[in-house]
Amino acid sequence: MRLKKLGVAALIVLVPSLATTIHFTRKTQVGDKVTKIVDGDTFKLQNKQTIRLASINAPALDKCLGQESKKALSKLILGKRVILLEPYADQYNRIMALVISDGQIINEIMVRNGYAIDTYDDFSAKKAIQDANDYARENKLGIFDEKCSQTIPPDPDCIIKGNHDQRQNRKLYSYPGCTNYNRTIVDVWEDDQWFCSEKQALKAGYTRSGDCQSDY
Repeated sequence: MRLKKLGVAALIVLVPSLATTIHFTRKTQVGDKVTKIVDGDTFKLQNKQTIRLASINAPALDKCLGQESKKALSKLILGKRVILLEPYADQYNRIMALVISDGQIINEIMVRNGYAIDTYDDFSAKKAIQDANDYARENKLGIFDEKCSQTIPPDPDCIIKGNHDQRQNRKLYSYPGCTNYNRTIVDVWEDDQWFCSEKQALKAGYTRSGDCQSDY
């Protein structure tokens, strides 16, 4: 499925959850009706509480597939009452949870369709979400499509790859001649970007990757 070739109206075709059984063995909470979708992994309930889909990360609205991800989540839960499985409050007073609607794990569906990525957190649906992530990656769906996960620069004069490792808060750049350059993917749906010169990369706060043994 090549999402970039479809019009917005035809874009939101969702593969359902493949988790056959949902075990409500941990803390469970019935939430109010969903009244607002913030983006592809965050929404608000009628009681004004903000809910964050646990163990996934969707593109920001201004990034590749950000708006489409928000529309996909809207189609799944807007106006519905949801179940929050294993909820807990994070440092921003959001409720992190597995979200259940119509008997399906919404976190998994968003990942399986390529509208979000697995962050490998420890929840009861961890295996299902990991499998969904593998499925989307193998089939190059959504954020894994070449539009959002790039190996070929849109501008042939700008071939330096800038990668932002958000978990370790590192910004590295590489270029042809660096050992891992050909295997490096520029995830423009996150904060990765292309540069036309080392000077440009350095100015943006990136440092040369350690696998670059020769000068650019």
